[in-house]
Amino acid sequence: MEKRHGRRRRAREQEGTAQGEQGTARLLPAPARIFAAAAGAVLLGWIVAQVLASKPIPCPPEACDAAELYRFYAIIGPGAAGALLLAYFLYPRMSAPYAFFRSRWRLQYTYAALAAACAAFFAFIVHFGNRQFGGFDFSVLIDFGWRLASGQKPYRDFICTMPPGFFLGVKYAFQLFGVRWDAQLYAASLYACASFLWLYYLLAALLEARAAAYLTALAIECATMLLPSFWWYNNITSIAACVFFLSCFLYLHHPDRVASRLSYAGALALLGLMKPNIAGLLGLGAVALVFVASRRRAMLVVLTIVAAAGVVAALAINGVSLEGMLASYRAAAIDRGGLSTFGFHDAKPLDIFRDILCVMALAAPLSLWERRFASAIRRLDFRQTALGLLVLLGPAVSAYGMFSNGELKDVEWPLFIASGALLLFGASPLGNPAANGRLRRFYVAFLCSLMAADLYMGAVRYRVEGIGYGSYFEWRDASRPIGVPFFSNLQASGRFQTVVEEVRQALQQNPGPVFFGPRMEFAYAAFGIPSPTHLPLWWHPGTSFARADEPAILREWLNHRFATLIFLKDDSTFYSPSFLSLIAGLYTIDERYSELTVLHAKDDPDRLRYRR
Repeated sequence: MEKRHGRRRRAREQEGTAQGEQGTARLLPAPARIFAAAAGAVLLGWIVAQVLASKPIPCPPEACDAAELYRFYAIIGPGAAGALLLAYFLYPRMSAPYAFFRSRWRLQYTYAALAAACAAFFAFIVHFGNRQFGGFDFSVLIDFGWRLASGQKPYRDFICTMPPGFFLGVKYAFQLFGVRWDAQLYAASLYACASFLWLYYLLAALLEARAAAYLTALAIECATMLLPSFWWYNNITSIAACVFFLSCFLYLHHPDRVASRLSYAGALALLGLMKPNIAGLLGLGAVALVFVASRRRAMLVVLTIVAAAGVVAALAINGVSLEGMLASYRAAAIDRGGLSTFGFHDAKPLDIFRDILCVMALAAPLSLWERRFASAIRRLDFRQTALGLLVLLGPAVSAYGMFSNGELKDVEWPLFIASGALLLFGASPLGNPAANGRLRRFYVAFLCSLMAADLYMGAVRYRVEGIGYGSYFEWRDASRPIGVPFFSNLQASGRFQTVVEEVRQALQQNPGPVFFGPRMEFAYAAFGIPSPTHLPLWWHPGTSFARADEPAILREWLNHRFATLIFLKDDSTFYSPSFLSLIAGLYTIDERYSELTVLHAKDDPDRLRYRR
């Protein structure tokens, strides 16, 4: 029986490839195909040469920043287009090599391919993750891990609006690998490897072709983990959402398999620890739709309860208050609102244009969904209707994440990618055996193009540039050693190198306790200074704490009686007028530092708590 099933799968794969070849032959004459493939190869060669050379563009100093950004767009646009053309027109030529290797493939080769991908993930994240420093996000990440490694508890000892999956990950990274920057890179690498293997297992069970499963899993990891190349809550949430999304389909296909049940419960528990705007929407929607579509509903309820109990147990083991977590989520949701365009507030116009093109390409397989969904409705088939809605739920949650998360949009696309793969390559009843060969070819080519773009953006640290150009990130000056053990392998800009050195001097020359301002919170861990308790991780009313809580937080800040405040030069980003007015009345500026604004208490620090 198993052999017959394998033969049928191979026959379907070869039939789909043959359809793609015929579609190509009708699409363009041979000379045009050769020209397009050659153009794609040239463009890809050019992008590789540009990345390897990375020579500065000759320009006046005041125009160099814009020139480097335009070079980035000049490379990523033609480079992605070249990858798309090359993959599209080479696709039918791969049928013979694919058949050759398919007939000789062994299970050991699959293990080797998976191991090679994991090794590549680890090398990429650790290498490029040690290039450049992003002030806001990296400081929050470092200070969070430092607080937890020092014994502080979120919601009790400091104000927190981050999901537990994020801060527990960096906590254990610091505990396992030491309090240093590389620790969270190791955590991100391990998460990428583990999630890649999980995704491949799920996709291999759901898709007709294992090659499609491998490519899809690669594309998801490139978009989420390799592009940022650091531990952050948006990318780990996106991966967890995709794993749970696919686990739901595996459970519907094979509800009696132990592996399907474990994957569903484990993925739901993992999702429960992630960012609530994505986890809540996908979790509630998917569980409801799977309940309607499933023939093993009692078991589904049991597995869902087990997953919820797992979340509660993980929080209890780590001393995280469930009540505090829910209260912080509620406060953040009230301030930001349910429907928001926050995700595009700081987006560059060319990035938005690229996002639109990519979403159009990712949505192309939904043309198959519409026909099948309409057929299920006409037949009053509630299970198939729920299954169709579950397929659509992935792209819908992905679109919501694009609007509500301040993140590069590639990070939000795994659910789109997975839905498209299910529709084009999924085994019945998910996929369409008669799917258009050209659409399959285009989708494969687009995933190759997307991976090329994501790897390039990860290598040049475009995600870090978005954190704040000029604060620490510099296109040209990014190879300076930092000079403290915490950043032993990091290479960053000359400004960041100077900032760290001046912080060292300021700590030696000024009394404590010390408070670090925006983009400077990393210094608590880098110099072994206890982070102040009962304050937010960073000061951003409406995001890091509820606006209504600011008066009480200011009173707590005063009670710390900080003798010295250390800010990045003239940087008080997100500080409210009331906080700045308070600082101006109580502190005076020390002008000795070129890259820092250092402030000293005007009066005896012991009296600060009585000043209102």
